[in-house]
Amino acid sequence: MEITKSEGLLMAEDRTQMSYDIRTLSERLMKINRQKAIDWPIMRKEYKSIAETDRMWELSELGLEEREIKVKIKCKEHGMSAIRTHLQALNDEARNNY
Repeated sequence: MEITKSEGLLMAEDRTQMSYDIRTLSERLMKINRQKAIDWPIMRKEYKSIAETDRMWELSELGLEEREIKVKIKCKEHGMSAIRTHLQALNDEARNNY
């Protein structure tokens, strides 16, 4: 007889994986921010304004990666929230059955 995992257990595992992914992305984001702290003042000397320097940072390779990581983290956070809501509904449903 094959043992299958319940929907709730699979969702909990997905949520755990998302947490790990967020941790990994956050570590990379931290490294980018450290590099930004070094690069940004140097870039500031090249441009007339802070806003222009910010725009040029955002267009750099690390700036684009920084933006991408932030979006990925936000997507995973929303996914985790949806899973949490679904798991709560499953728990509420199970309690009402008994």
